[in-house]
Amino acid sequence: MKNIILADKKRYKGNLHMHTTRSDGHWDPDAAIRIYQEHGYDFLALTDHRNPSTGTKWDNSQDAEVVPSDHLLLLPGVEWDTGNGRTSPVYHIIGVGMDRETAPLYDNGLPTPQTIIDEIHAAGGQAILCHPAWSVMDPNVMYDLHGFMGCEIHNAVSGPPSNPERDDSSLYFDQWATHGLLVPAMAADDAHDYP
Repeated sequence: MKNIILADKKRYKGNLHMHTTRSDGHWDPDAAIRIYQEHGYDFLALTDHRNPSTGTKWDNSQDAEVVPSDHLLLLPGVEWDTGNGRTSPVYHIIGVGMDRETAPLYDNGLPTPQTIIDEIHAAGGQAILCHPAWSVMDPNVMYDLHGFMGCEIHNAVSGPPSNPERDDSSLYFDQWATHGLLVPAMAADDAHDYP
């Protein structure tokens, strides 16, 4: 294994999973973006539920302009979901960096997780599996999914006080690694409200 030394490398602060009033968040996109700017973030993807952002405009219906920024890279994003938790498992999958909208995903019922990943790739983006512990995902499903960039090992909103103790998905990563599947890990705040 190659020894990687990061001490002399530039580090970037970013978030690839957050929400605004375009779905179930409590702040409008401009206000949320300003909060991340004020806290020194270098990159941000607005990933509202089933409502893709384009990276240059946040509100497709009103063509609202993005807050200008000299230091914050805004990435297009969306959070797609499938399953209902009763008759089918729940999966939330983020798409980041798409250069066009995905094909309609819900015209023929709920899509499979692989269909969502494939559509994100077809739109030029990267797929990230969200909060597997919160979703109570079957860890064995990951062996059959292909083309994801990574998975959230920690999701801040999936823990107290918002939800029961399911913010930590590290046991999933341990199981996958034990069986030879090394999944890139990332953490996200999944913010719906901001201080």
